[in-house]
Amino acid sequence: MVDQFCTGCGSHTSGSQFCQNCGRQVQQPAPFTASVPPIIPEPFVKARKEKKSSAKWWWIGGAAALAIAVGVATTFVLLGSSGSPFAEQASTALSPVLAQDKVATSTVAAISPTTAKADLHAVFALGVQTIITARTAIDQLNAEGDDLNLRTQLDQLLATERQWMDRAAAAVLDPTNQRATEITSIGENVAAKRLALTSKIPSLATASFPSSTKLSTYLHTRAAALDGRAATIGFINQVMALVNQSGESFSQVNHFFTQLYAVVNGGQADMSLSQAEDEIAQIIAARSREETQARSLTPPNAKSKVVADRLAEAFSASLANDQALSDCLYQDNNGSTAYIYRSCLSSTTVQSGQASAAKASFISALNTLRSTVGLPAVQPRF
Repeated sequence: MVDQFCTGCGSHTSGSQFCQNCGRQVQQPAPFTASVPPIIPEPFVKARKEKKSSAKWWWIGGAAALAIAVGVATTFVLLGSSGSPFAEQASTALSPVLAQDKVATSTVAAISPTTAKADLHAVFALGVQTIITARTAIDQLNAEGDDLNLRTQLDQLLATERQWMDRAAAAVLDPTNQRATEITSIGENVAAKRLALTSKIPSLATASFPSSTKLSTYLHTRAAALDGRAATIGFINQVMALVNQSGESFSQVNHFFTQLYAVVNGGQADMSLSQAEDEIAQIIAARSREETQARSLTPPNAKSKVVADRLAEAFSASLANDQALSDCLYQDNNGSTAYIYRSCLSSTTVQSGQASAAKASFISALNTLRSTVGLPAVQPRF
């Protein structure tokens, strides 16, 4: 409690409303209103909010950075490791070439005389296209310093490989092409260029490449076969020319025998005995020339020689039959013409059969030879 005094007489009022000494009303003191500063919230609340906000932005920034890193890494992989050393990138670009080389190597290793040239050509043509693609890819790679020299070496290697593939593709279509002989030397050049690069491109050390020797042997065999085919066809043409030439003699012989058989069978003939003697003499002269020509043929191979020999034998057998008829006509001039003709035909039956058999043997051999070069069978009359 606060002490109070009367303002009139100054006596102590002891908290009464009126002074007990003079009766004056005591003025009550004003209530205590000491000022208290306002309560202000602590700044730690704001500080906490600022801290959370900072963490949030750090997380967002980190996530963005991670996304960028993942994107860069993905791009790095998808673009073929663009950040790897030049040699590694070049090795990757070479991979399709080495894979196609492996296919070509297996194809050539399994080559045989029956291998289709179209199949071989397709393998080598694809090799050319693969090399072109690889050269373009390597040319687009960034290279500095020693890598510039490496790129030049790789370009030279691929150029040489393409040269080999080009020659091989052309040679299988035409093995007589003179450039086919370059395959072996180009193949050796490829091997040397690869060896020089194995320290920088290790995959080249174990990479395969088609055997130039095996391919050259195949091409040589095919070229020889083509040359042989051309020679055989040329020989067949000579034989057919000779056989066709004897066609005139055949017509004459056919007419001669028709006349003989007509008389023998009681018919009429427009050929007297003397005329028959003259005609058979002409036939013999023609047969003799044809036999000489047949024996002068030069066969290019064993099968052609069989044909040449049998043609000569056919002409010889026909000539022997004609000569036997001639001898008969000149010697047996007694009796009627019909009797003489019948007698001569009968006495030369064996020779006639031998001539027919010799001709059939020749035709069989000729058609066998024609089949080896893809020509159809014929049935010449001579």
